[in-house]
Amino acid sequence: MKKENKLKNKKKTNLEYEDNWIYVLLLSAVVILGESLKNYTFELERFSLTYALFLLPIIYFLTNYITKKKGYKKSILAISISGIAMVLFVAIMNICVGRGFEFSNVVGDFCGYIISQLINLTIYQFLLDNTKPNFILIFLTYIFALVVYYLFYSLFYITTLNVDTYWVAYFTTLILQGMLIMPLVFIDLHIKRGK
Repeated sequence: MKKENKLKNKKKTNLEYEDNWIYVLLLSAVVILGESLKNYTFELERFSLTYALFLLPIIYFLTNYITKKKGYKKSILAISISGIAMVLFVAIMNICVGRGFEFSNVVGDFCGYIISQLINLTIYQFLLDNTKPNFILIFLTYIFALVVYYLFYSLFYITTLNVDTYWVAYFTTLILQGMLIMPLVFIDLHIKRGK
């Protein structure tokens, strides 16, 4: 009887371990998809926006989902692995198309992604532990993470940005992403914490 219980507990532990990697792979896949869509743009008035802007809120949502279901440490692991996957993807693609790889080509995206994710994760975990779920606070957490991401992105790529339309494009991007975030926050509030 004790052996059977030990085997069942061992099987549950192994299943939970494998389950964590599914979320890590999903987050990494969405981050890589966002990185590959970064070069494809659409025109809106006088400026162009990238299609990757539609995936950023989903990336933060996935991280928050992992935090809610698996905990803070698993989210840190997922962020780390997906950040490394992003850099490896850019390196492999640049080498395959013959451009060569320089870390400076991806440093803005990498720093913006990692730092904004860690800030989002820390604030989100604080809200989970110390407050009742609140639409406005979680919405502002998502928006703040996006602002941090664009801050770092802008710092590293300021020489390549079109300064004439930068602020219009910046606020338009945040407004579009804010509209995308609203349903994600609503779903987020209805996800129960834990397994």
